[in-house]
Amino acid sequence: MIAAILERRSWAKIMNNLEEGDQVLTVLTPSDSFLNIKNLNDHILGPQRTDTIIAKRRKSANKAFNSQIIKMIENNEEWTQKFSNLDDLNLDQNFKYGVYKIPQEITQGINLSDLLDFIHQEVDNQMEEEINKQLDLALAEARKNNDEQKVDNIEYFKIDLRREGFKVNCGVSEVKEDDIKNKILSLAQSLQAAKINDSKNEGGGRFFSESELQESVAKIDIIRNEIIASGNQIVNQDGYSFNIFLKTNQGKFKINKSLLRDVRKEKFEPQDESQREILRKLVDYKEALNIVDFIKPFPSDAGEKFKEELVEINEFKEALNNKDQKKYLQVKKKLQSNEKDPRFINNDLFESEAIKIDHCTYLSLDVLDIGVDQLLKYEELLQDVSSGEKNIEDVSVEADDFITKRLQEIRKKAADIISEYQDGKLLNDDGLVISLVGGDELCFAIDNNKISEADLENIIFKLKEATNTRVIKTVIAQSERNSDSTDQNIRLKEHLLALNRSEKGIEMIKEIELEVRKLKLYLKNKILIDDTLLDGKLEDLDNSFNIKMEEDIKEFGLDSLIALEDKRKEIKFKTTIGGKVYSQDEILNIISNIKNKYKGGKDAS
Repeated sequence: MIAAILERRSWAKIMNNLEEGDQVLTVLTPSDSFLNIKNLNDHILGPQRTDTIIAKRRKSANKAFNSQIIKMIENNEEWTQKFSNLDDLNLDQNFKYGVYKIPQEITQGINLSDLLDFIHQEVDNQMEEEINKQLDLALAEARKNNDEQKVDNIEYFKIDLRREGFKVNCGVSEVKEDDIKNKILSLAQSLQAAKINDSKNEGGGRFFSESELQESVAKIDIIRNEIIASGNQIVNQDGYSFNIFLKTNQGKFKINKSLLRDVRKEKFEPQDESQREILRKLVDYKEALNIVDFIKPFPSDAGEKFKEELVEINEFKEALNNKDQKKYLQVKKKLQSNEKDPRFINNDLFESEAIKIDHCTYLSLDVLDIGVDQLLKYEELLQDVSSGEKNIEDVSVEADDFITKRLQEIRKKAADIISEYQDGKLLNDDGLVISLVGGDELCFAIDNNKISEADLENIIFKLKEATNTRVIKTVIAQSERNSDSTDQNIRLKEHLLALNRSEKGIEMIKEIELEVRKLKLYLKNKILIDDTLLDGKLEDLDNSFNIKMEEDIKEFGLDSLIALEDKRKEIKFKTTIGGKVYSQDEILNIISNIKNKYKGGKDAS
């Protein structure tokens, strides 16, 4: 068990087990359909039930893979002995997809197409049954809570599931050389094969094809050229016109970020059917960019540091096998830290550490626009491929480095702030930050008995300021829990409720941010009239727009809000500039008043 946990760190099992000539099999749940994890988390099942679904997907895929491999090797005594430990072939280490090794010795003796078809069918059938069970539970809960929106979401989801099924896709590629880069590349290519299979909707699985990948990359240029040729504009239901592609100072095309944000979250409402057709092309463009979507827990240029991590993990495994007590204590300490950042506590221990705290504040830090910025980076890199500046292999390996490094930097800044408070007073007994580390979010558990209200507010403001870069904005939501109960079940329930309230604060502030973006769009159309022409400069637009209207946004601190829970457990919003406190209704009124100020158009300014 301990060895298995160790091997998940830095993809050690993948890096150690794959060899030149092996086939990498990836089982992918489509990330761009209604089944994507974010949709399940936010709108349908909630994180806990979604985790149950993910665990079931992993278990179903493992069972299907193992049963077929056993059938394929059972008539060969040498293979049966050599591959008796099928756990060495199951390299699954990611929530989004499952990874398997098909050893080079047996690839010629089995029918891989049959294997892919079997896994596809088995997982689809089992997952549809499991999701329907979880949907019924979620639906009963939503009705009990009178959550009409969630009831509607679940019922529409059930219709989609009946029509489309669960739909996993499989992709296979070969490890060309026995080094870290080629192992990563083979994994990326197997994932690309699965995505191409999904786009063609042919079921089963697919073997990686360089020509099909080049077709997918070329499709991006084709869609963009079609949109530009048709006028490069789209109009929403309020009659606002957006220039779709802008041209940067470097001569590359860049999709309008505000537009991409709404398209990605399915919040863009077109004016009429002709605009709906443009929107469909935009959705195709967005999905085509995801061909290089491949998130690793480390940047591709980690180099020697990454190799040292693998060596250490292997040494720890060997020590465990030899029952080395001294090494065991070192392993225990390592496993208490988070694999994404060793300064944070392991996610599995967060709950037990948090409920020890009698008077606890939860600070949830949510990094916004990660998905949007990621797509914009893919767009830039794939244009480099089209122009010949980069090759697709390098881009396949390095595409996520931009986001990985940015998240690492945010976690570093946050850990510094928590650690520096009175020389680590807020850390746990092992010197680790007590925080749940997600993909683009952190949730800190702060002991209120160790910190004053003023210092807590100072920490919140520091977190907001330190992580608020030009590309990434953050939201801080605060919720409190008080308990004198010794019953662990009661404390756990209080813990989960506090986390839910913190999440509610984040959702409320996101709603406000959406209204602020709508206000900016309104003001931009009123003040600047024309957005930016295709050959305009992004930087010139930003400067002009900021000078014209940012004063109104900043006067009320609408770009610097933090969600805080008051003593009555109501969510209020405080600005980091000026420290003003508003209710949600007060903020919406402020937005409405600013809009009314500019109703006359240019002259109103």
